[in-house]
Amino acid sequence: MIPLIAWLCSVLGIAIAWVVILGNAMSTAPSKLTVGVAILLSFLPVIAICAVVAGFSKSIPVSQQGKAILIYSIPLIISLFSLGSTVISMEHKWLKKIRPNSSGSSSSIVETFQRNRIDPDFRLEFRQIIEDSESDSTEERATSSDNPLQMGDEVLLSNQDVDFTSVRGPYSVSGFAIGITFTLEGGKKLNEFSRRDIGKRWAVLINGKVVATPEIKFPFRKEVAIENHFDKDTALSYARGIVQGTQ
Repeated sequence: MIPLIAWLCSVLGIAIAWVVILGNAMSTAPSKLTVGVAILLSFLPVIAICAVVAGFSKSIPVSQQGKAILIYSIPLIISLFSLGSTVISMEHKWLKKIRPNSSGSSSSIVETFQRNRIDPDFRLEFRQIIEDSESDSTEERATSSDNPLQMGDEVLLSNQDVDFTSVRGPYSVSGFAIGITFTLEGGKKLNEFSRRDIGKRWAVLINGKVVATPEIKFPFRKEVAIENHFDKDTALSYARGIVQGTQ
């Protein structure tokens, strides 16, 4: 029974830990693991280590000691590796990697911007694009290519819903991208609206100018990435201006 507990907890522990760690590393804005998450991720590996200690503390016949070492050492190594990965992830030293670009190499976050207490320099809006031009509740805005779009009156998300932004890249095809991480309430709105609008398109506006028109293919959780062949200076300017203001 003890070997079963050791193996089960060690395998489940490392699987769950790496799902969380890799998911965080590949997100729009990688961040450190919080203490609470780290404690939860350490729970199963600690149980596995305790089971290993309990197994080794039992009286084992000399003829079975080699087998016992093999049975218990593997879950012990797995659990220690899982705990080590969790501790390293809390240091944020290797979570800078984000999704690979089209050439297969990895890009990194260039800079991250936190909110300040001054009104943002740039007005951010997410609106639904109305494909049916006969809708009464629409307004027309010009895109970056001067092609008018019919958009809903409702502002789905705005600056107030943003927690922080980041710039990543460069990507060989799409240049630099702007990562937007929303607040808790903003993330709930993002998930609700994106779930509602699957198959439709949104318009992302900065100071009234459409900078992206993504199609919603799946519900978002808390983060989005805006791509529109931005150069580095433009991406940095937009990312900073969405959350920060200048006096």
